[in-house]
Amino acid sequence: MLVPKLVVGSNMKYVLNEEEILLAEKIGRARCFGKNKTIVNNDSGYHDVKDRAFPHVIGVKSEIAYAKISGKMIDLSVYEFSGDSSDFDGIEIKTSTWRGDDIELKIKVSEFNRKRPIGYVLCRCLDNEITFLGCISRERFDKEKYLRRHKFVDNFCVQKDTLKKALPIVNNGRVDFKIFV
Repeated sequence: MLVPKLVVGSNMKYVLNEEEILLAEKIGRARCFGKNKTIVNNDSGYHDVKDRAFPHVIGVKSEIAYAKISGKMIDLSVYEFSGDSSDFDGIEIKTSTWRGDDIELKIKVSEFNRKRPIGYVLCRCLDNEITFLGCISRERFDKEKYLRRHKFVDNFCVQKDTLKKALPIVNNGRVDFKIFV
């Protein structure tokens, strides 16, 4: 078994190994291309320039990192219409590749209306390094959110500075937090 490389500081970072990178590619591509063809064909146009699976792959990278840190299992399922029901016991992992300090946690309006997670975790993925930036409860997100259009999609957002510097982990229905040092 490979030992994960974990760095704890003002943020928590996880560096994926080669095996995890290949797994993220496999799962991300399966999730992307397993979608109903009408959904894929009606995509925003953003992915015309990039590999259509890119957002799925970076999302899975963060899920793998969270799974390693929390001791949870990643969902390997591919859902045709709705993505997944939740990532980890009601904790949704969201990933950005934005390098700026003005990074936002963004949730598509349609997803916000469809899902009711306990909370969200924001990660930044740069190559194979995942930085956990913090978390926010669904209730607090709902109070703090603002509407913003990114590309062709309406999102509810909060700034990174709104997030608690911790990772929520659900165990036996109870939420515990790994606080960033």
